[in-house]
Amino acid sequence: MNELKTYDQAAQKFYQKQPVKALPFMAWDVYAEYLHRIIDLSDDITQLKKLSKKWDESWDFNDALANKNQVVVLTDANLKIVYSSKNMKAMNGYLPEEVEGQSPKMFQGIGTCEVTSSQIRKAVDARVPFEETILNYRKDGSEYHCHIKGFPVHDKHGKLIHFIAFEKVA
Repeated sequence: MNELKTYDQAAQKFYQKQPVKALPFMAWDVYAEYLHRIIDLSDDITQLKKLSKKWDESWDFNDALANKNQVVVLTDANLKIVYSSKNMKAMNGYLPEEVEGQSPKMFQGIGTCEVTSSQIRKAVDARVPFEETILNYRKDGSEYHCHIKGFPVHDKHGKLIHFIAFEKVA
């Protein structure tokens, strides 16, 4: 019950700061969707900032997620997905918990260009940044071109601990 009280208090503070104090009944569903997106963005940014405290590199997650509407995918050094932003579902239909523990290759299929896939693999093996557009597949099997900017992530001692990718439908 305390959780609801805390939520109500936080919501009240939020609404008091807004220029519009009332919403038409018809706008509630649109507003609720927008509010859920803000909550998801905030949660993703918080989680990524926690993870990035161990990193030698830094990125502007607010810009990537909110302004550029990119999906953030984080793998471990063995290329198993350890985190993906919640907006992944909008891009390819997968929930973050469905992809965790999987390889990013799970998004590839029969039409995926082997040359592009090989170029990405070479960059990952060489531990260098890359930028490619590749044909991927959504959960429902439909195709989409995914623009990926990938980077190796090192800890403060220089050890490779993650790879991070910023992805968007091309």
